[in-house]
Amino acid sequence: MLGVRPIRWLLATALARVGLAVVPTTAQAHGSPGGHHRPTGERVCSRSSDPLQASCTDWVRTDLPPLASVPPNQNPPGLSPLGLRRAYDLFGQHGRGPRATASGCLRVINQRGGTTLPTTTAPDLFAGVGQAVAQGAKFASNSWVVPEASFEGTFDFHCNHPGVTFTFSSGDTGGQTQYPAASPFVTAVGGTTLTRAHNRRGFVESAWIGTGCCCSFFEPKPAIQHDAICPNSRTIADVSAVADFNTGPAVYSTSPTPSGATGRLVRGGTSVATPLVAGMYARAGNPAPGTFPHPYPYARPQDFFDITTGSTGGFSAMPGYDAPTGIGTPDGVAGLRDPGHAWHGTAGYGS
Repeated sequence: MLGVRPIRWLLATALARVGLAVVPTTAQAHGSPGGHHRPTGERVCSRSSDPLQASCTDWVRTDLPPLASVPPNQNPPGLSPLGLRRAYDLFGQHGRGPRATASGCLRVINQRGGTTLPTTTAPDLFAGVGQAVAQGAKFASNSWVVPEASFEGTFDFHCNHPGVTFTFSSGDTGGQTQYPAASPFVTAVGGTTLTRAHNRRGFVESAWIGTGCCCSFFEPKPAIQHDAICPNSRTIADVSAVADFNTGPAVYSTSPTPSGATGRLVRGGTSVATPLVAGMYARAGNPAPGTFPHPYPYARPQDFFDITTGSTGGFSAMPGYDAPTGIGTPDGVAGLRDPGHAWHGTAGYGS
């Protein structure tokens, strides 16, 4: 379902997820704090062998009990909205209360403009993308993936809309490439482990071992990328944000996890990182008419935190651009704005 908000930008603290069947796949967290406690998590969505069947990239931490409520003077486990603002240098208040359909500011529709739930296949989800654009959306966050396939290029046109930002999860398969993150018209969002630290920023960040990435099997090298990691193909990701379920945000959810938990939980996966980046794009302002927003970060790497540690699937973070985390994580929103006329009218592929 699509949520169409008639506001210029949104605060992306909610997860954009695909409603799929769930199975209790579990894993231990990597990069967990010292001591004997080993945080554990489970994948929220099942995986299908059908190449057109999408899955979300959402994880939930399972070693912490869900909380139905939290006293006013306490915070639930996980990153708070204030913590996220501090981590990514996002200052200011949006000045709006909670959003709901009852208030009239949120309208929920499906891929045909109706109200019945769509299927979770790539064609229906791409139809939803088109419906969002038709409704006037300037920012579309997509936390779903399908495996790369030789026919994926036939779907690329769905996101060929200058003036609209599309963010897609890079996946949570530890270094494997996923689609539509490999598309030439989207911002592929990788994942990091974000940990509090006694430094000027207040945090340290490394590549999350679970993040999807690396060299597309079918999409060519864009003109905006000059890395040697994937000399002849698109490298994934473009940018990144927190995705490790051990260090992720606190999220309130009424949808049961595979273990049946509801309430305040610590969530992870690039299903978290992707709407966060979409919200930052939105806060930066509407894309310049006639431009594709995914090249913006490549023009302003100085406005991103460079992630230089951590690895996934044999690909390591390093100074400058790298596959797991891309340009890095946003340091404010300046790097997500149109950098100037030279970038107009190009998807980064010389078009």
